[in-house]
Amino acid sequence: MMAFSQNEEKLICQLSDMLDELFKVLEHLGENTGLRYKFIQKARYILNSKDPKGMKNVKQHLMMDFRMIEDRQLEGNDLDDVLERIYRHVSDNEIFSR
Repeated sequence: MMAFSQNEEKLICQLSDMLDELFKVLEHLGENTGLRYKFIQKARYILNSKDPKGMKNVKQHLMMDFRMIEDRQLEGNDLDDVLERIYRHVSDNEIFSR
């Protein structure tokens, strides 16, 4: 099993924190995050388990549920902000889309 560099560990932690923040925002908007957003949950599982093979799928998983958020027409500054930060994070760091 390939170990992650210190920087990669930090990137994984930062993304995990942002996903926690995203769920808080979604719940504040009345969303049931336990029933919906299976792909975000899958991404969280990969991050928490630090699965090297799964890391490359994290961005793809998140994009699936980002589409659902868009389809459900959820909106708000907090939501836009956290989605933008997550998108930038997974796009700028190749660990999440190798």
